[in-house]
Amino acid sequence: MSLKLLSILSLSLPFLVACSGHPAASSWSLITPNAFSVNTIVVDFEGKAILGQEQSDGGDYHCFWNARSESMIHLKCRLAGEDASERIFELTVGPENEAKLTDNGNLLARYRLMLAQS
Repeated sequence: MSLKLLSILSLSLPFLVACSGHPAASSWSLITPNAFSVNTIVVDFEGKAILGQEQSDGGDYHCFWNARSESMIHLKCRLAGEDASERIFELTVGPENEAKLTDNGNLLARYRLMLAQS
């Protein structure tokens, strides 16, 4: 390999690593039903997410997210049927393809990664 090609590759590597996806960017399903009504979470790579509620008059939560750490994202959400009220959640990815959703440090629910079906 030429020196010029090696230089270009070594300078490009940090940009390629910075573009890798966050582990939370996936689809998540509720492990155990509870009083919190969000049963699915879909986190897109582009910074948007939907917290899906099966039974709610307000509809799903539509969110924007940003990474807080390698394992946690911060979700700023609004119900589809409301304009004013905003909720802040955190989704933390843990071991064994599980994640927990918290609101102001309080655990709301635990979720499992939904594996892609082929």
